[in-house]
Amino acid sequence: MKPESNKLHFDMLLLTALDDEYCAVKDLIQPDGDSNGWVPLQKPGRPPVLKGLFKRPHSDIPLSVLLARSKKMGLVASIMRAYEVAIDYSFDGIAMCGVCAANPDKHAEGDVLIARDSWRWGPGKVITKKKDGHQRREED
Repeated sequence: MKPESNKLHFDMLLLTALDDEYCAVKDLIQPDGDSNGWVPLQKPGRPPVLKGLFKRPHSDIPLSVLLARSKKMGLVASIMRAYEVAIDYSFDGIAMCGVCAANPDKHAEGDVLIARDSWRWGPGKVITKKKDGHQRREED
């Protein structure tokens, strides 16, 4: 996104879907580009976002990051939250972190997975009702 003169500009928006993921990022990844750590930003009527500065290797210019969380899991909720943040701030890229499914023979807990391509295939989750044993898909 091109910076707009009336918006604070950041290098990246880091978006999570769940509060647990948001808290984990906030607590475990500490900005080291200055002494302020994560700084809350608040616009009236909007959920808060945090800003942080991180050191870049071989550069004196820090990486500026916005941290925000979606209201729930799923493609639509993530897009809407990114759009809300983009109304108030400008940023060059978006990264999403959180839980994903992976083949346990190829990946371990804590691995960083980066998708080259992304598509929506069978969104949602399969839920089994305990009473009748039937499965249904709950769309996001």
